[in-house]
Amino acid sequence: MSTNFYSVENKEQNYWEGVFIAKRAGGWVPQFKWHRENFCSCDCPDGTHNYRNWDELKKFLRRNNQQYVKDEYDEVYTASEFIEMMREWRKENNREPDSSRRSTWKINGWWFIKGNWS
Repeated sequence: MSTNFYSVENKEQNYWEGVFIAKRAGGWVPQFKWHRENFCSCDCPDGTHNYRNWDELKKFLRRNNQQYVKDEYDEVYTASEFIEMMREWRKENNREPDSSRRSTWKINGWWFIKGNWS
């Protein structure tokens, strides 16, 4: 079973109103949605939530100290809790996505996906 994660601005916001940021599934490394300026499949205005690597994702999640992560089961995490959870998940799960796809990259040890996946 997999879990999708979304960045939300407050704990009460519905997850589907947030920005899709990550997916994890048993046995698999965590995979993150790759956002960059001038390309985002979630139709955000340019520069709204662009990040292209782990450090930029952490900065995005910690902006203004008011960002939360909510999963599709309505569990809420602070940015720090989410970041630590992903670090632990990566240690315990090592199956990696197909890197021959032109939309999948391993950047500094973390996997990012451009576009959508199911």
